[in-house]
Amino acid sequence: MTYKLVTDFFILNAAFIIWFGMTIDFDSSLVLSKKEREERLLDLHFNQNKNYRQIAKEMKISLRDIGEIVNKAKEEKERQEHKSLFVQAYELFSKGNTKLKVAIKLNLGQAQVAQYYMEYLKLRELDDITNLYLEFKDDISYFVNLCNAAKEAKMNVSQVVNLLKLANNEYSIN
Repeated sequence: MTYKLVTDFFILNAAFIIWFGMTIDFDSSLVLSKKEREERLLDLHFNQNKNYRQIAKEMKISLRDIGEIVNKAKEEKERQEHKSLFVQAYELFSKGNTKLKVAIKLNLGQAQVAQYYMEYLKLRELDDITNLYLEFKDDISYFVNLCNAAKEAKMNVSQVVNLLKLANNEYSIN
């Protein structure tokens, strides 16, 4: 229903422009998704230091709704602050954050972030990757190069294994 109203509004606005050469002022904040509106509201309140009345006027939202959104954000922030560092790190890794971003967000050193990342991989049951990383550590580049070369050559794992066996004279071509 809302989508239809917005579509109809744009069609009417276009018709006015074409026929009468005039436009209707339209507040683009009305077209934002719920999440985008909440993020905008929180930015206005916390980062731009606007009060509830200013936000209500700008975003055309009730004071009660503003209070609910701000209180929910404060509760979430407080909940996040009470989580242990490793849980926060796991959450950030699960959202695709790099080790560098996690280190910056949580104010951690490289060794601590690396430890949390290894634990995260184990929890995700990526033990094979974790063990390879621990085995190769600083010399993992040749393993990465091998994987990239195989991918570029469109070789699957069994083809790579057979090629390595052949290179090591473990069996001959018939």
